[in-house]
Amino acid sequence: FSLGNVAEIVDSSDAEKHVPVLVGHVKDLGTNLRAHTSTLYPKLALCHKLPTVSQRLKTTDECWIASLQSVVNTLIKISRHLSDSSSLLTAASRFSVEAE
Repeated sequence: FSLGNVAEIVDSSDAEKHVPVLVGHVKDLGTNLRAHTSTLYPKLALCHKLPTVSQRLKTTDECWIASLQSVVNTLIKISRHLSDSSSLLTAASRFSVEAE
């Protein structure tokens, strides 16, 4: 596998079609994950009020929520950067890479 093969696989028309789709999928993933996280948080808060819930479980749940929020924020940043750079990404695919 060489860079020459990559240039053959992704030409400018492919990039112009696929970059916006990729941006949309990453944005949708972040949005959906944010919705699920915001639904999960109140349920965990309610669960934490039960007398049988251990402190270890509460700490684990808080770690999960923080991790999910971090993933959501990262996906949103990635989609924003991809969107801002989409013209650059599609323009870069117009350059051919010659195999050695």
